[in-house]
Amino acid sequence: MFASLFLGTVHIPPGKVLAVLGWDFQSVDGYIVNGIRLPRVLGALVGGAALAVAGALYQILLRNPLADPYVLGIANAAIFFYGLAFLVGIQVGLPALAGQGVYVSSSVMGAAIVSALLLALSARYGTLYVLLFGVALGFVFGAGTQILIALADVMKVGAFVLATLGTFSGVTWDRLLAMSVACLPALAAALALSLYISPYVLGEEHAAVMGLNVRVARISVIAVASVLTATVIAYVGVVGFVGLVGPHISRLLLGTESPQRLVPTSALTGATVTLAADDMARSLLPPLELPITAVTSLVGVPVLIWLLTRRHVQG
Repeated sequence: MFASLFLGTVHIPPGKVLAVLGWDFQSVDGYIVNGIRLPRVLGALVGGAALAVAGALYQILLRNPLADPYVLGIANAAIFFYGLAFLVGIQVGLPALAGQGVYVSSSVMGAAIVSALLLALSARYGTLYVLLFGVALGFVFGAGTQILIALADVMKVGAFVLATLGTFSGVTWDRLLAMSVACLPALAAALALSLYISPYVLGEEHAAVMGLNVRVARISVIAVASVLTATVIAYVGVVGFVGLVGPHISRLLLGTESPQRLVPTSALTGATVTLAADDMARSLLPPLELPITAVTSLVGVPVLIWLLTRRHVQG
């Protein structure tokens, strides 16, 4: 976190960063550190923790380490519903349809719809086919988002195009507060859920025998994971593969599938990976800033391929 505050197109010596950190908003260096870099760093930590925990919950629910909001198409659905609310609100000219709260609610609805659909498909066809269905749905909603981008270009709404790119560059203190208000309670709920759904790792039938209300567990996991995924997307755009990489790193560190250990550790690994990826996104080709998904994909795709080949060998 402190190292990230030193990075940027404007060079500020580490000593100066520490001298102005937290109180100086008047000087140029103070505003850059406290008004631009600090909320961005904190936003990456909150967003990364949220996405990784959402990925861990989906993986526990589907009992598949390949599950991830990005791979399953849930992220694409969330940004598509966000775009619908965004463009309809502007086109119709209704202030009630042109607020960030509506955008977040629309994203959550899109994520929840696809999550519930995938869960229903998993009960009918098995978790292996869920990944295929998720990838297919991701392409469908991705195509829908491209159409919305084309419409936004016609309507001269460049803000929506920027919203679809995953970047923490637009995180201000106000946006950080709004994102945290939704994500932090959801993260707390995920920690509580990790204790409740522990029997789920052995399968639904075993969990039901042990007294777990499977239906309540499903709905709770979908609701919490959808809020986490959609909130981050509504504020910073699509950030891919964090939900896959974060939980997987946690498994390597812990050597266990236990939800009560996997979920909190995923929050830490997801926050770390996202912050490191954001640092790379703004440092690799200065002053050009890369979309963060372009960086996370460089790590996420090899991990995904490794997991797929590992499952094939084990099968």
